[in-house]
Amino acid sequence: MKNGNERYGHGNANRISIVLGSILVLTCSTSSSAGPIVTLDFTGTVGEVQDNTNWALNGTIPLGTGAVGSITYDAGTIGVLFGSTEAYYPEPSLSISVNIGGGILVWNSSTLDLGLIRVTDDDITHDDSFLVEAEGSPPTGLTLPAGTTTLSPFALEGDLHLIDLTNAALSDLSIPTSISLSAFSYYRTFGLFGGEPIGVPGPISRPGEIIIDLDSLTVRIDSGPNAVPEPSTFVISSILFGVVWSYKRLKRTTTK
Repeated sequence: MKNGNERYGHGNANRISIVLGSILVLTCSTSSSAGPIVTLDFTGTVGEVQDNTNWALNGTIPLGTGAVGSITYDAGTIGVLFGSTEAYYPEPSLSISVNIGGGILVWNSSTLDLGLIRVTDDDITHDDSFLVEAEGSPPTGLTLPAGTTTLSPFALEGDLHLIDLTNAALSDLSIPTSISLSAFSYYRTFGLFGGEPIGVPGPISRPGEIIIDLDSLTVRIDSGPNAVPEPSTFVISSILFGVVWSYKRLKRTTTK
């Protein structure tokens, strides 16, 4: 298992050039559907805690502490394909809920500034992977442990990240509505990253982090039609989301 600095790099050095190149070529395709609302309920244990300049837990959350949570997203969101192995989906309606240690740290997000899903299938860099992330700046519905230190302003990002190196977990680039946690044997975590925001939405400077190793993941589906944006608006917003996401990931890695 990689450590936190390695496993959240995601090949950032090349990400901006890939996204900007895709803007110029614009050989991406889009599709839409009245997809269901998917909620992923997870349990796990804290496997890593790293204090940093802009967020320090100061020993308030020991390794091995239990955690429960959920992530809800719209599986009918239109996606932008980059090549045949990678897709991005901006998720403005994405929500996150996490409870660590029976109430030591609680985040029930009601407003998120940036939500994004990335799906890769047989990708040369990311193999089969499913990444869901969102940022609150400032985070609403947040209770931090007594003894925690933060800077002001403060932003918090939540990431669900699953990786399968055998390329068997996913069969295409659609947003999953069914997930087997055991299929992602290499990497399956939920992470919280907190620190000073650089813009809203934007990168988080010198974040502290909590990495939860997942023990279980179950899926709940609420079927129903969802509003679909105009294609031109979607393509523009998706590209902007991709650029912001790329910059945020690159900056978060290089400012530690």
